[in-house]
Amino acid sequence: MATWRKWPTSARCLEYHSWRAMRNRCFNPHDPKYPVYGGAGIRICDRWRDNFNAFLSDMGPRPTRAHSLDRIDTRGHYEPGNCRWATQTTQQRNRTSTKLSAELIPQLRVLRDGGLSHKAIAVRFAVSETTVREALSGHTWGPEPAVALALARGSGEEKR
Repeated sequence: MATWRKWPTSARCLEYHSWRAMRNRCFNPHDPKYPVYGGAGIRICDRWRDNFNAFLSDMGPRPTRAHSLDRIDTRGHYEPGNCRWATQTTQQRNRTSTKLSAELIPQLRVLRDGGLSHKAIAVRFAVSETTVREALSGHTWGPEPAVALALARGSGEEKR
């Protein structure tokens, strides 16, 4: 049975809901996301499995309401060192279906500056022309260095 102490403020409720949702994805075959989590072999470490306090102790509070639980390695398990609080933008970049990363943007620019069209670049990287256009314009990754972005993995299976 899951154990936890009452949290001091309602803010802890957000972390508790994240913990419960993680458990449902991994253990409840009736959860809509179970097939790509528990059904795909994604597990929760023994420390967190039935202990919300251990989860909260390791993860700390969510930085903002815009953050939610994310696995850094999408093929890894829910465990300390592989989980973080991340924004939706960070999580979208960390999907197993992500084919581009910030590290590839200079290569895209070289191809574009060499005369290749957005469409030709898109075909080469198996992404949409819109994805190429947004990446090159800075709307997708911007000028900041990449941090924990998924590289192309070729599986075509989405994280969520």
